[in-house]
Amino acid sequence: GTSYTPITGATTATYTINPTHTNESGHKLRAVLTNTHGTTTSTTATLTVNTPATSPEAAIHQLLQEVGSSTIPHGIRRKLSCLLSDALHSLAGPSGHGRSKCGAALRSSRAATGKAGRRKSTQSGACEDLEQFVEAIGSDHHTTKPKIPAKLDTAWSRSAQEIEASLGCTQPVRESSRHPSRPAHGHHRGHHSGRR
Repeated sequence: GTSYTPITGATTATYTINPTHTNESGHKLRAVLTNTHGTTTSTTATLTVNTPATSPEAAIHQLLQEVGSSTIPHGIRRKLSCLLSDALHSLAGPSGHGRSKCGAALRSSRAATGKAGRRKSTQSGACEDLEQFVEAIGSDHHTTKPKIPAKLDTAWSRSAQEIEASLGCTQPVRESSRHPSRPAHGHHRGHHSGRR
């Protein structure tokens, strides 16, 4: 709001910003109108971007789509997709029908190594699957030749941890510096043209 820069091509009666990012919240925009009699500047409009509220199921489904459509090697992609699918099945009902064999094998392996922990959430199956998802990414990160690019490593781990938090899972202490918060995306339409 102390200085404004012209927005290229913003010469119509409305100005739309889509998509927006939460780090744009607070940006100020105003319109400059000019005719043969002179120029006048509109009042300032402030952009507010809210983080969209999504259910844990929708967030897991979105993460599953991201993992499934990625170009990481088949083996690790299948393992991560398996854990996310099982988390969805856990949230669908207490019976756990539809949980995959690969997920069961991963859970058995984890229990044998004594890594099973207590959780305060009633959605313990989903919590366990999400925790294993983050652990699998972390294990890959520490290999000599990681199969998951660092950018995806950070984004997917952070997304899973946010879902865990929304479910009320008890989360172990993790290397938060390795998974910095990524900006969330919103959809907001501004109706002010001109300069920012």
